[in-house]
Amino acid sequence: MKYSIEGDYPILRCILNRGETIKTSAGSMSWMTDGFDVEVTSGV
Repeated sequence: MKYSIEGDYPILRCILNRGETIKTSAGSMSWMTDGFDVEVTSGV
């Protein structure tokens, strides 16, 4: 994984290799490029 903090209103941009995953809090992921699978859980 490569990552960078960018912009005046900072964002964290992550570049993942095939098979890598990330976890994020609800509502904190702004966008993603094509080719990603999203798995959502309720935490219960």
